[in-house]
Amino acid sequence: MWNMSKQRFEELYEKLPTSKPSFEDVWRSTGGNPHMLEQLYRVKWDASKVVRWIIKSKKLETFISSLNDAERSWLFETVEDPDTLFTRERIQFMLKLVELNLIVDTIPDRELDSWLDEPPPEKILRLVLEEK
Repeated sequence: MWNMSKQRFEELYEKLPTSKPSFEDVWRSTGGNPHMLEQLYRVKWDASKVVRWIIKSKKLETFISSLNDAERSWLFETVEDPDTLFTRERIQFMLKLVELNLIVDTIPDRELDSWLDEPPPEKILRLVLEEK
């Protein structure tokens, strides 16, 4: 599932029982991803446990160990600016990240009437319509 709008995500957050961190902290940590909200809730809001789970489930220690020096450098650059991957020499590295589901290389077109939540903000919506 794609990330939710802030308003809809907050509605979901409010339905969770027990004490919890502030909504803004949870929003900042998850970016509106309901799966990450679930994971944090399951571990009683211990983000370090979620990070360990991601590392283990995606076998990131093995992946990082397999990287050469250049790829490690690219990884650090990618965190700051994902567009640095769109060069001929980095495409294979980008495909490794896509395979691990750490990034997406393309976002499919989305028909406006298929949104479960709310459509993108007006500015983005206008740009999408102008392209067509």
